[in-house]
Amino acid sequence: MEVLHHDLPFLVDSVRTELNRRGYSIHTLQTTVLSVRRGAKGELLEILPKGTQGEGILQESLMYLRSTAAPMPPSSTCWPASWSRCWPKCAWWWPISSR
Repeated sequence: MEVLHHDLPFLVDSVRTELNRRGYSIHTLQTTVLSVRRGAKGELLEILPKGTQGEGILQESLMYLRSTAAPMPPSSTCWPASWSRCWPKCAWWWPISSR
């Protein structure tokens, strides 16, 4: 899975906790924080050097996770609702493969 979200304290721990609660066993977790500039509609305009600060520059956390199969497959209706309890804005996620 990949998760892209505006960077927040404890974001990685929150994602890991929610996945574990749903029965996933995470065996790979890679993260980075990207400095980006986005347009008015949220479209990516530019990826900047790491740590760049300034007006209109956002810090976004990108997570790549690999896990074992879960007893309950994720669905787009159950995940954002449960994650929104942790964060004021919905986190976006999508499966990379269905192994």
